[in-house]
Amino acid sequence: IEKIIHHPKFQNSVRPVNDISLIRLQNAVIFSKTVMPACLAVQQPTQAESSVAFDRNEGESNFKWRELLRTNDNRCQISGGRNPCQLQIQERQFCSKPHFLDFSSVIKQGASGGPYLVNTGNEEQEQQSVVGVASYRVQTSCQDPFTVYTDVTGFSRWIQYCLDTPLNATKDCHGYTGF
Repeated sequence: IEKIIHHPKFQNSVRPVNDISLIRLQNAVIFSKTVMPACLAVQQPTQAESSVAFDRNEGESNFKWRELLRTNDNRCQISGGRNPCQLQIQERQFCSKPHFLDFSSVIKQGASGGPYLVNTGNEEQEQQSVVGVASYRVQTSCQDPFTVYTDVTGFSRWIQYCLDTPLNATKDCHGYTGF
């Protein structure tokens, strides 16, 4: 890793805001059967699709794929509601919950930063696209457990700005003003 670039408006808390970072690698990635590329989604998929997340359980050294569903559950709402059971997520976040209510599939402590992938390819050729990054998990007495993701499509202009900016031109891409 050559450099870690944190979002300039990142707010660290129990429920982080603008929870996204980029890494610049010193060397090119060599793809293989176990290391494959994923596209960066610039817009959210048009339908709620089953997707996968990459995570590991506490105490495990190996990561596993888990099937998750992006949820439109009314408890997973953007801030503004008065229901004490609402998660009060931010505009550039979304929630997922386990597929078939398998609660072992809720992202675990220490798995933040893992991708939320959707197949944006066709029947002949699968193409995984990153649409989210695991941010935090939530479970209260009111609700089943959810994982909250940072919606990377909401940060695509900042990501592109960072990719187009020479490494030493600005400190951590903080020159971006398009928020």
